[in-house]
Amino acid sequence: MNSTHIYVYFNISADFTIIPSQRGGDLLIFNGYRYSKRRLNKNGHVVWRCGRRKICKASLITHQQALIKSEKHSCTSNEVIMKLKLEYRCIERAVKETTPIPSIYSEVVEEFNNAGYDLFEQMPLFDIMKKVLYRRRHQALQTNKTRFLRVQDVKVPGNFEKLVLADYCEDGCRILVFASPKVKKVLSNSNHVFLDGTFKCISPPFTNYTPYM
Repeated sequence: MNSTHIYVYFNISADFTIIPSQRGGDLLIFNGYRYSKRRLNKNGHVVWRCGRRKICKASLITHQQALIKSEKHSCTSNEVIMKLKLEYRCIERAVKETTPIPSIYSEVVEEFNNAGYDLFEQMPLFDIMKKVLYRRRHQALQTNKTRFLRVQDVKVPGNFEKLVLADYCEDGCRILVFASPKVKKVLSNSNHVFLDGTFKCISPPFTNYTPYM
């Protein structure tokens, strides 16, 4: 499995979930317990160990999306499943959206609280999660950086390069024009183009956003 992708498997009969860990590995969640992958056997069985292995030796075995064996724990289940689901939700949005990372975290926490999960004391702090969220976003956008101080230094992420229609830069001025394939086709057959500039919804270091109509 490629750890750069976000994926979740739901097993209806066993009700376990596999999510990416902060270190790029796999974590399995089952009955409120967290397991880390220990090894992959030649027969395709995956052996998982309780995440609290210093005090618990319980293990679990899966094959593809089926649960084969589950041992009894000597540790007590806690709210780890909710915390990890919150982390996954943040990562999922960070990868799919362009919403600022701090806003995503705040909105997801509020979403969980509104759903009745009062986990404020147990929720991962933003300062702990932000590195993971930014790294996941950078991987999804195929770039190493998304914030720039100067317009001259702005680099269009790999996922958006095909949308660049024009890129003009001279004497500290930068003009980037983006267009989807459909819009490019429309523009190629247009005799008139209407502009509507705005200054309120643009992020630094740019100062003006102008949609073409």
